[in-house]
Amino acid sequence: MKSKIRQQLPWLWHGFFLAITLSMMELNTILPGLISELTDNRILFGAFYSVLLGAPLLFNLPMSRMMRKQTGRRQFLLTGIYLRTAAFIGMAATVYLLGKEDPVPALALLFVLLFLFAVGGGLAGTAYSDLVGRTFADTDRGRLYSVRQFIMGVGALIGGVLVARLLAVESLNPWERYAVFFVIGAGGLFVGSLGFLAVKDTRGYNHEPNNSALSPVEPEPAGLPENGDKSPGMFREAWTTIQEDPQYARFILVENITSFSLMILPFYLVFARQLFPDFQKYMGAFLLLQILGGLSSNILWGWISAKVGSRSVIRLCIGFGAAMPLLAMLLGMGGPVPYSFLFFLVGAVTSGRSIGFEPYLLEIAPPAKRTVYIGLRGTLNLLDVILPLLGGVFIQLAGFPAAFTGVSVMMLLSLYLFRDRKKSNHRFQE
Repeated sequence: MKSKIRQQLPWLWHGFFLAITLSMMELNTILPGLISELTDNRILFGAFYSVLLGAPLLFNLPMSRMMRKQTGRRQFLLTGIYLRTAAFIGMAATVYLLGKEDPVPALALLFVLLFLFAVGGGLAGTAYSDLVGRTFADTDRGRLYSVRQFIMGVGALIGGVLVARLLAVESLNPWERYAVFFVIGAGGLFVGSLGFLAVKDTRGYNHEPNNSALSPVEPEPAGLPENGDKSPGMFREAWTTIQEDPQYARFILVENITSFSLMILPFYLVFARQLFPDFQKYMGAFLLLQILGGLSSNILWGWISAKVGSRSVIRLCIGFGAAMPLLAMLLGMGGPVPYSFLFFLVGAVTSGRSIGFEPYLLEIAPPAKRTVYIGLRGTLNLLDVILPLLGGVFIQLAGFPAAFTGVSVMMLLSLYLFRDRKKSNHRFQE
């Protein structure tokens, strides 16, 4: 037991400081507030989120193929983290120097820096997932994600309190305040990365479902064949993988459709701005309630995952995702205090997705093709790239009620598609 705790410590250290960092640029409260300060155009707002959510997905498959030519993963993980750190510093300088006086150049620079931030996240995320798969047995991953999610909840709560305090400091103008957020975020990323210096960068292992002992698997390809031997191209390999694994194809389809619920999350704050003229007063409360929702639901998601599997966690998250847009319209009629409950649910669903989707992917992925499945998953989540922009266009033209209703319908469709409970035998294959 002690050895398992020691094995988890670097990942928990990183998760704690990452959570503080992410509180400084929370995608559903802080970042929408910043973009709304610079522009009222919802189409442009959606374009920012298309880049932020889509850039890592477009690069995931090329990155995963590049990683397969290398022995280690840790250097890719650290490179991604340091790229995000540099982007944070650049954003701090941009909003501090240009935010008030030159919003158009500030928007352009933020667009580029958010792109770099997203690419760094894609590189780090792919390497992180594969390192988890190499390091932990199948039976230990759910526990790791559950404990890590709890630790991240504590870190996020600390970060949220800090953000709320900074929002209440009247001597800071908005641009100084956001610059401080980003500087703290950069520091959190760097300190969190130090934990990975203690992680052993192994080449590749297969974990049997009920055995935590490490057993070597067939080595991953060291590179492309030489002497004219034709290997599958990147897109051909993707198509072959989808054809050969219907369960994985269904997973990709469902995750794409559930992107509708992710797309709408940052627009909940924009909707609040439309409903409540003094919405800025409640941003700190929105953020804290979102963090509390994630933290308090974490134990429940972990228990469900341990008892009935990560698939059930995903199904519950989809159900909540279908209900939340309709609740937004209902709670909005009651004022900002009832509406704030929506952010509690946002935190709970976001936490559940973390405990549901990634462990389920690691469960169904063949060990020898894990990096391909991880990278392909990101690249094929095409709706993550276009939905925020399309959502902004749709809301600009048709309004929030039509957009919210459409999201609920799509989430119900994904719940129907994910009804198949057929088990995969990939974990037993080498």
